[in-house]
Amino acid sequence: MQSGKSDPYVHCFCNHMNKKSKVCKATLDPEWNEYIDFEGPFGLLTQKPIELMIYDADLIGKESLGQVAVPLDFLKHEGSMDFNMPLEQGSIEFTVKWDATAEAAVASTYLRVHLKRAVGLKATDTSFMQSGKSDPLVQVIAGGEQKESKVIKATCDPVFDEYMDFEGSLDDFCRSPLQLKMLDQDMLGKESLGDCEVSLSADEINWGPKSEKPRGFKENLSLQGWLQFSVMFGTQAALEQMDVREELKREAAREKGTLRVFLVSASGLKAADTGFMGSGKSDPYVTVECGDGQKKHTKVIKANLDPEWHELLEFSGVAGEFSTKPLSLHVYDEDLKGLSKDSLGEVQLYPNVDKLRKSGAQEYQEKLVGDGAQGTLDFNVQWENAEMQQARIAQEELARREARRLNPQGKLTVHLKRARNLKAADTGFMQSGKSDPYCMVKAGGQELKSKTHSSTVDPEFDEELTFEAERSAFLEQPFELHFWDKDLIGGEKLGELKAVKLDWIKKKTHKNFKEAIEEQGEVEFTIKWEVLHEDADDDALPEASAS
Repeated sequence: MQSGKSDPYVHCFCNHMNKKSKVCKATLDPEWNEYIDFEGPFGLLTQKPIELMIYDADLIGKESLGQVAVPLDFLKHEGSMDFNMPLEQGSIEFTVKWDATAEAAVASTYLRVHLKRAVGLKATDTSFMQSGKSDPLVQVIAGGEQKESKVIKATCDPVFDEYMDFEGSLDDFCRSPLQLKMLDQDMLGKESLGDCEVSLSADEINWGPKSEKPRGFKENLSLQGWLQFSVMFGTQAALEQMDVREELKREAAREKGTLRVFLVSASGLKAADTGFMGSGKSDPYVTVECGDGQKKHTKVIKANLDPEWHELLEFSGVAGEFSTKPLSLHVYDEDLKGLSKDSLGEVQLYPNVDKLRKSGAQEYQEKLVGDGAQGTLDFNVQWENAEMQQARIAQEELARREARRLNPQGKLTVHLKRARNLKAADTGFMQSGKSDPYCMVKAGGQELKSKTHSSTVDPEFDEELTFEAERSAFLEQPFELHFWDKDLIGGEKLGELKAVKLDWIKKKTHKNFKEAIEEQGEVEFTIKWEVLHEDADDDALPEASAS
């Protein structure tokens, strides 16, 4: 009871959308004469081939009669195209046409291109009296409109940080690729440094009033080097909001402060001193360059392939200079007392000052690169503005004063009174049968000498010797008295007193002693402890930041 024919219809797929045609009953040569419309941005609709699947409609299910697929790249150049394509049996005729009437496609919008920087451009100014670099600018073509960036003089690594806005429709911008041409500006014209292009699609790039994160690109140029930039679509209101945010960023970039680079250590460095009489190691130091060309270097560590510097280098300037220009750390081997140097490798990075401002110091363990380089470099980087510096100084002062409270600086005064019955050292022919004694007093890691008393074994010293140090030095270092006989040539030891404990200075201010001397005799002395107050304004602290 069937017709011996089919009930064909077409199921059409365009990107993530699909629609169906009407069903033509009982025919093998259907004529639909029907338009199936898909609305959206040009870039979104033409991303994938359009697919047409022909089915026979049955009461239960459906049966395939064939399918075709057509890439839509031709719409970038042609408004429409007719097709007659074979199926498993028979063929299908259809037309694909782009009609830029959808509101989103034709509505006025803006394309914003943010040119950030380029690296490794070709050097064109290489003749006599020239810079050996280039004077690059970028020519941007979008939606049929062309604009040029500012010229950056004498560099192969320009930082543009420049915005360009193009007004048009999504259809204008997505139909043709975005073209970026790098040019060298000369007195006689412009010379190409390479170019690149990217296809734009509104579904891949933020669009609309809530756009906040542009899509970033880092594209190789056709000749040499690469260009970094970002792209976003947006309404005029959205871009104005973005301008406000960018101005806040620029204000942050103008912030003055200090970039603090702390060199910790390196490991596994190349051995540079390998010739005759060489150590088989290196004498490494690090040169750090950043911002507006500031350069400093660490101390030299002799004969070491795993040096430890633990050295802080500070660079003053504005945040933008440090963020947009590389931080270069170059490890060298010092030779001939600094008259020559061999490279052991380098590290280059771009500090994110905004991130450093929020997170504090950022630690790095970077592999050294360069001809024959080996090993790693450990360091950390910190950004400190005036407010942060004031807070740090106040915190350090609090810590210093707390440490001084727990371990104060003080004065230990030893009143050496007298000694009795010392050993007689001058007992030879024509000698006195006595001694010429003096005392060496050791305290807090220091040593002082008393006056000499002639021809006596019962000297009356009555002399004060004063030592200044932190209290911990007197507690940790031994207190000792050493008695000597002074002779024209050398001297003879008369005795000593060791193991005198000074723990009492934690609670008391003075103590009297009368102690036996090893060898012979005894000694009387008094020790007085006094805490020193060095700062007249000790109670006044630096004003700390409210944050």
